[in-house]
Amino acid sequence: MSLIFGYEKFQDNGDPFPNAFEADIKNHISPINLGWAGYEYPDPSNITDYDFVNKQRTFPLLFPTQSMRLSEWFDIQVKDVEEIKEKYYYIIDVYPHSFWETKEARYPKISSQAISDIKNGKSKILILFCNEALDPSRHDVPSILNTWAANYNLPPGSIILSSGNYSYGHYLKKEKCIKYIPFSVWEYNIKHHCNSKKIEIFEKFIINRRKRSKIYLCYNRRARIHRFDLVYKLKERKILEKGFVSLGDDLCFDIKTRPNIPKDFLDSLPMTFDERDLSVNQAGSFVAKDFLNSYVSVITETWTNEDRVFPSEKIFKPIIALHPFLVIASPGFLKHLEDVGYKTFSEWFDQSYDEEQNLDLRIEKIFTEIKRLCSLSDEQLQNMLIEMLPTLKHNVNNFIERTTNKWFQKQLEEELWK
Repeated sequence: MSLIFGYEKFQDNGDPFPNAFEADIKNHISPINLGWAGYEYPDPSNITDYDFVNKQRTFPLLFPTQSMRLSEWFDIQVKDVEEIKEKYYYIIDVYPHSFWETKEARYPKISSQAISDIKNGKSKILILFCNEALDPSRHDVPSILNTWAANYNLPPGSIILSSGNYSYGHYLKKEKCIKYIPFSVWEYNIKHHCNSKKIEIFEKFIINRRKRSKIYLCYNRRARIHRFDLVYKLKERKILEKGFVSLGDDLCFDIKTRPNIPKDFLDSLPMTFDERDLSVNQAGSFVAKDFLNSYVSVITETWTNEDRVFPSEKIFKPIIALHPFLVIASPGFLKHLEDVGYKTFSEWFDQSYDEEQNLDLRIEKIFTEIKRLCSLSDEQLQNMLIEMLPTLKHNVNNFIERTTNKWFQKQLEEELWK
């Protein structure tokens, strides 16, 4: 069965314009932030992008919708609302978080045809915010969506909201008009890096007890405060050299909050182990040798606050590389992974950090585990990976099953046909 996504306006090439929030075609302003959506945004200040004789831009208009991206992974038909006979989703793509701060966010322009279809049970609104994780402490999205429902007199269950925050549904339990289906594009975004040949290589390295040059692998690009604190702790306590560690110099916090950090550490940033350009987002890259040359991944996820559980590509890369992991993320992060079929490593690691609410204590507990691992011999670490192999293979198989069997599409189908 295919999902049908309904749109109201289309470009000359057949691609849809985003629904509900009108694009400013003249000034080339899209309701979707192009860079955030993963598209290259043409530079209007570049003289080659402007035809001064005809006074118009020379690059093509780009108004991508998230349905275009989802259609790469799922069975989706995009149709004109006016021509749809079957049940369908009326798609509303939204900006990054700043979208919810605009006055326009409360007043979507939905056609009378679409509203009629929703009231008659033929359609539901599907809000796609899947590149990121909604933050309940920053924006009152339920209030905004209830304004939509009230203004259009929508029936219960007519708005489906989807974002990468796996814990956001907790805040919508009492909402009658809004249903929540979590979905992170990042689990699918690295699927092309996972194949049987690579899995076989990773497994052979474990079975053959290959010696690795480093104990752990710890990618960090943007220097968010938890990443900065961990890397400084690794250096200060003299186990930094035991791992492959990177850390950018794009400090995402006020350095004054860390007054005791030596200047020589700040001057050492950006810190790389392979000359990778940390000014470029490495989300889509996958370097197999980094995992083959280390025993354990130390993941520093994007968010660490308790109401924003957001599994990104950072956690799925070690999963497809048969790599065990420790994770600095939101409390309960490991529990949410387990809820969707992945296994964690409580038999080998102290995972009590996952329940620790205090971020500093959470980092300290994870550091203690890193330090313990760094005290083990290569033989002990190789034996540990042998013991872990069934769990590691379960995880990659779960990844393949979830991305192949299109569980997100199935949830959308089930909700639409209720």
